[in-house]
Amino acid sequence: MNKKDIENKFSSDIEDYIDGLEKIDNYKDEEYDELLSFVKFYANKDFSKKINKDYIYEKCLKNINKKKGENNMKKSDILMKVAAASVAFVVAGAAFMQTSFAKDLSDKILKQISIGRINAVKVQVGKGNKSKEVPENLKGKIFDKNGKVVTKITKENCKDLYTKNGEKISDFTNGKIVTVKEREAQTYTITNVNDVNKYTCFKVILPSYLPSGYKFDYAKLYKDKNGNFNNNKYITMYFKNPKNPNVMFLQERLSCEETKYTMGGEDDIKKIKINNVDAVLSGNESIDWEYNKSLYSLILKGISVNELEKIAESIK
Repeated sequence: MNKKDIENKFSSDIEDYIDGLEKIDNYKDEEYDELLSFVKFYANKDFSKKINKDYIYEKCLKNINKKKGENNMKKSDILMKVAAASVAFVVAGAAFMQTSFAKDLSDKILKQISIGRINAVKVQVGKGNKSKEVPENLKGKIFDKNGKVVTKITKENCKDLYTKNGEKISDFTNGKIVTVKEREAQTYTITNVNDVNKYTCFKVILPSYLPSGYKFDYAKLYKDKNGNFNNNKYITMYFKNPKNPNVMFLQERLSCEETKYTMGGEDDIKKIKINNVDAVLSGNESIDWEYNKSLYSLILKGISVNELEKIAESIK
């Protein structure tokens, strides 16, 4: 098996693992198995992401109906295949970087910035295939809006998939379908801005400055396996402008080992300062930083970087 075939196999194996579709084959190589096991280990950790359209398609089983940044919460069990490998290399350090196979894959990392418990990676993403076969265990279970069975996932249909009962699909976790209704049941929605501090174990800070027309719309808390949402380490807030389609997303989380995260994408990343602390500017539309024992992630398209920084600096 040549280098290109091995790389393709590695990407396929990681994708299948993340989709809950591990397979057994006859390829045995100590270095390959060691690296694959390492990446699998980190694929189960908290690698939150901001993902562009190509990432969503490339991984296709990633919270299909979500906007950029909306799924930055809790432990992510879905990782884009290249990002999963790239992030693992960042964490691995020198030991794995010494292997020739690791060096080949690490070439996909174009830039990396670490600030406290936030890690940002700019990666090179391949164009990928034009379509993806529906996994064997899901064949006959995914439909389009007209009730026709979907056999291939494409960029055109990946955001509009349904179950046989007509329920819209949110995402696929461990090879299983999760509907929008089921995903919503895992969250608690706050509509009163005065209640944002009621259920968190840290102080939630609202921005004192918002662009003209924007105001708090709602916030979401994620429930644990028992349905509890009190004493939460995470909160996601949404700010809307009735005259602007771009929603402002602000995620806050207690800064601890459990909540640290890595984000990866093709957007350029740059280290900046927010209230005299290091921050990461991604694609001129999002800022991530750590301040006073909390982690912040702010996203808003369609405004200048200066105004985005002004919003971030008002959160104090």
